[in-house]
Amino acid sequence: MYPRIAAVLSAILMVGAVPARAGEPAKPKREPIYMEDGKGLERVEQALVAAKRENKRVLLKIGGNWCPWCYKLHDLFRSDKAIAKILNDEYELVLLDSKMDKPAIEKWKITPNAYPYLAVLDIAGKKVTEQETGSLEIGDKHDPNKVRTFLEKWKPAPLDANDVFTSALAQAKKQGKRVFIRVGAPWCGWCKRLDAFLAKPQIETILKKDYVVVKIDQDRMKGAKEVIARIRKAGEGAGIPWFAFLDIDGRTLITSTKPGAGNIGFPADPKTEIPYFVQMLRTTRARITDADIDIIAAELAKPPASAPR
Repeated sequence: MYPRIAAVLSAILMVGAVPARAGEPAKPKREPIYMEDGKGLERVEQALVAAKRENKRVLLKIGGNWCPWCYKLHDLFRSDKAIAKILNDEYELVLLDSKMDKPAIEKWKITPNAYPYLAVLDIAGKKVTEQETGSLEIGDKHDPNKVRTFLEKWKPAPLDANDVFTSALAQAKKQGKRVFIRVGAPWCGWCKRLDAFLAKPQIETILKKDYVVVKIDQDRMKGAKEVIARIRKAGEGAGIPWFAFLDIDGRTLITSTKPGAGNIGFPADPKTEIPYFVQMLRTTRARITDADIDIIAAELAKPPASAPR
């Protein structure tokens, strides 16, 4: 958007609502989408940790709650299914307030000339591109095709599942550990819940005593189907997340397919699934203690902060 037009529209929104014509009610002010707490740098750092874990990139959307075009792009991110999928699968999105989050903007030497303004960071925290969004507009809105093309261009290159699997086995052999391998996908809410659980510092520390923990993304990794077929045999049950513990030669020790019950997925049920997961740990551990397992079981039994999506 041209800065002059943006300034006029911004001034209108600053009063709290768009003035109505005579006899018409005023349009209500939109709910804020930018957090004005000055913690943008902290949110970017957190996003980089998540991006590295999932081989994503961080998309920075710079603007403010005063910016009508920021809301338009925000709405497009949510309403266009193809764009929403790319964002969910390939990016960690962080909204930076142009005034309150200057430390983050300055750290990555981003130079906005109008808003909204975009920048992309790789998993190493290096800025790979920045983009004004005026060229992504068509008429009084953003062009979905142009926005989608931009996101497709700058998404990360997919990992090779066989390389990921082979590397995990080599690391396990070198460290005298076993492999805890799981299968998931970006659209799977229970997979995300398992990812979040395994990323908890206390849980991660315990599991690292005995396992190299690795994920095969069935949708985003090259050759994922072939690797999954090697570890998940016919009759291993349906659904994801699915996981297994392997020895250093890649031989399966035990899987999340409970005999007579099928794949337990994320172990949430305290009567059946959590006890079976505990059994999986007890039969494959070497250094993990009973106290460690009690901690894991207790954490699994806690209700989630929100329902899986």
